[in-house]
Amino acid sequence: MDPKKVANILHEGAAKLKALNNPNKYYDYSISYSVKAEPTFEPNSNLGEGEASTDEMDYRSALIAALAFIYPGIVKIVKDKTLTTDEKINQINVTIDGFTREAESEVKTHTQNIWSKANAEANKNLKNIDSNYKPAKPDKAGLEAIQNQQIQNINNVANTLKGRLAQGLLTGDIDKAVRPDLEPDISYIDNAFYEAQNRLDSTGYDGWDKVNEAGLLGAYMLGNAVLGALVADWIDMKDDSVCADCKAKVKNGPYPVMNWPKKPHFGCRCGMGVPYLLSSTTGVTV
Repeated sequence: MDPKKVANILHEGAAKLKALNNPNKYYDYSISYSVKAEPTFEPNSNLGEGEASTDEMDYRSALIAALAFIYPGIVKIVKDKTLTTDEKINQINVTIDGFTREAESEVKTHTQNIWSKANAEANKNLKNIDSNYKPAKPDKAGLEAIQNQQIQNINNVANTLKGRLAQGLLTGDIDKAVRPDLEPDISYIDNAFYEAQNRLDSTGYDGWDKVNEAGLLGAYMLGNAVLGALVADWIDMKDDSVCADCKAKVKNGPYPVMNWPKKPHFGCRCGMGVPYLLSSTTGVTV
């Protein structure tokens, strides 16, 4: 091949790669591409360090299942040629409102169960320290605050989904008016549901993580007042995803339960080991 042609091909390829990396800058070439994202309606198995617990996966799955339930109906509404765009948007919004109510119910059910299990685990560990310890129920202010945050996240996901679908329908009207012979592009449905699925998955992980930790700490703080100063080691997941901060926390422990450190990043499943009593003479004692 002519060396000049080879040089031109390489130059063009380099320019296109630069444009893909920085689509806001003009490099003498017009680049357009689209990626279709299809929802799986399953939790992301690669989210976070270590392995997810059954309770975490059940919660994440329940939120995503509520979304999956409305998907066929939304597709049917969008494809219905007897409805106007305004009618489609109204019906879609009503359908998504149903999802919101179901997801909010799942939030309350699952977070309550996670909270109760964490309390039971903590009280069992405290009983192992002192068999005469009488478990006390922690205040539910922490649980209620997390539930409120989770429900707000659900509403944000629902409102974004409504907006994405409405804009897709309205854009379709423009395309139909300008290019009446083209088949309507409804890939925006899958893209919108894919985004919603991922946000719900993250919401579920975050809710499980915060409720589990709050349930443990609430019980341990009550135990601290009765049994004495409780400390615990930071336990990491011992896999390749463990961050440097968690490795440092392992080395620098133990930490008092009354001043337990926050997790360093989203997706962290490292955390508190079983607490034990602090000794004034030897430092710590089992």
